[in-house]
Amino acid sequence: MTYIYVMIARNNTTTFKRILATLVFLLTAASVHAIEWSGECVRVADGDTITVMYHELPLKIRLYGIDAPERGQDFGRRSRQRMADLVLHETVRVQFMGFDHYNRVIGLVSVGDRIVNQAMVEYGMAWVFKKYCKDPYLSDWLALEDEARENSVGLWSHDAPVPPWEHRQEKRKSRRTVPAQFDVNDEIIQPPVKQ
Repeated sequence: MTYIYVMIARNNTTTFKRILATLVFLLTAASVHAIEWSGECVRVADGDTITVMYHELPLKIRLYGIDAPERGQDFGRRSRQRMADLVLHETVRVQFMGFDHYNRVIGLVSVGDRIVNQAMVEYGMAWVFKKYCKDPYLSDWLALEDEARENSVGLWSHDAPVPPWEHRQEKRKSRRTVPAQFDVNDEIIQPPVKQ
């Protein structure tokens, strides 16, 4: 309890609301009735991450089974805009699928009877994220991805679009610093000692 108090004291109101929303969700997710809920989508971060209201608190949702281009990456803006066209200020239904390593809720998101995750693949605005998703119905999504690729839809209009996971890996590599290399035969020069 002290840890939560310290976190609240150090963080701003927005962060506090996110923490509180996650805590409320975690506490209620144990019940069968909390596995799916509806709420207004109030923010679109990118083509695979949105914020949905949950009991009057914003909860960040990572869309299950897809990976969309990152900000600054080709089709990043278009993917985000397509997501916004589908869900922003709409009442969406979120089916809880788990948590990612950033403690975001992973969800299957629907507007009416349309599964948004699937729509993003169909519109050529996201890849099927095979690494984390093994569900049988994803074979339908893979067929939609192949169809979008064959018809040069969305990001597939580029000759060789870079998958977001490769883009993130390259960004991480470029941030790493290379440690200085010394040869054992190098002479170490020290400043003269004042007496």
